[in-house]
Amino acid sequence: MKRRPLIVGGVLALGGCSTLFDTTSDGVTIQDLKGFNLHSEPHTAHVQITDKQETVYKSSFELGPSSASDAERTFYVRDGLPNGPGDYVVRLWRDDAAPKVHRLSKKRPGESVSLLFNISQNGHIELFIQTN
Repeated sequence: MKRRPLIVGGVLALGGCSTLFDTTSDGVTIQDLKGFNLHSEPHTAHVQITDKQETVYKSSFELGPSSASDAERTFYVRDGLPNGPGDYVVRLWRDDAAPKVHRLSKKRPGESVSLLFNISQNGHIELFIQTN
């Protein structure tokens, strides 16, 4: 009978410290990155992804105008993106415009996502986040 209170006490003590043993992450995992241009003019799309202020992915894509074929006005990236969950910040911009900044872990903590980079019909940068 003396062991029962010790076991219960041990469970209570561990219950308060469960985050020490938690193997899940609050970070986001990026599965892929897609982009397309709906604007009537061609653009250079730029993407930079950082984790804890370190660049883990950076690339530029030449995108044709909306009248071009899908292959000329879209891009798709799966390889080369950061592996595993992180506290990712995504910077998107077109041509020489100022970047739009999105902190993914604040929007989708613990999830796996696909990123969709869109240059809209009026030339604005948009980011859509799809949970996988």
